[in-house]
Amino acid sequence: MPTLNLKRRSIFMAASFPSGERGDAVRPFDPLAIADAVSALTRATFVAGGRLVFGGHPTISPLVLLIAGELNQSDVVDIYQSRWFSASISVETMRMVGMGYGRIRWTDRKESLEASLREMRVRMFQETDPIGGVFIGGMSGLYEEFELFHEYLPHRPRVPLAGPGGAASSLAADPHNIEAAMRRYAFSPQYPAACRALLTWMDGRDALE
Repeated sequence: MPTLNLKRRSIFMAASFPSGERGDAVRPFDPLAIADAVSALTRATFVAGGRLVFGGHPTISPLVLLIAGELNQSDVVDIYQSRWFSASISVETMRMVGMGYGRIRWTDRKESLEASLREMRVRMFQETDPIGGVFIGGMSGLYEEFELFHEYLPHRPRVPLAGPGGAASSLAADPHNIEAAMRRYAFSPQYPAACRALLTWMDGRDALE
C-alpha cells in the first residue's frame, strides 16, 4: 500500500463519551471502544501528515494530547472553543496548546448556548475545510454536527463508526449515511486499520474534486 500523505489537510473528528441523562438516550455505548477509536483516528491522522480538527472536549483532549506527545507532533491540532466556555476550558486543552501541539480557535459567545455552538461549528468547517469527518460515540450534539457538516461541506464524506456505540452507532445504522464502499470500515472493530482505510479513501476523494 502506498504511503498516505495528507499534506497537512484537516480531518474533522466529532467524539465524546456519553454521560448523564443524554447518555442514557444513546445507549448502548462502550467507553473503552470510544477511546480506542479516537486514539486510532488521531494516530492515523498524525502519522499521515494531517491535522486534526475538533471542538475542545474535556474527555477527548487528553487522548489527543497523549498521542501528539508520543509522536512528538507540533502544530497538528486545531481546537475550536466557544467563548461560552471560556471559564471552564480544560487543563488538557491548555497543556496541548502550551506544548505546541495545537492552537485554540476561539469563537464568539452568542445569545444562547445553542447559537454559540452553531457559530463554533460553522466557523470550524469553513475555516479548516476538512477533507472528511469521522464521528465516534457522542450524544445529541453529534447528530447536529453530522447534519451541519453536510450542510456546509456537502461533497465531503461523513463516516460514523458503529462499534463504539452512542449517537454515531445510530447514524451508522442508516445505510444512507455511509457510502457503500466504506461500510465495512465503519462497522469494523479493528479501529487502526479502519481509520487508515478511511483516511486513504478521503484523500482519494479529495484528489478528484
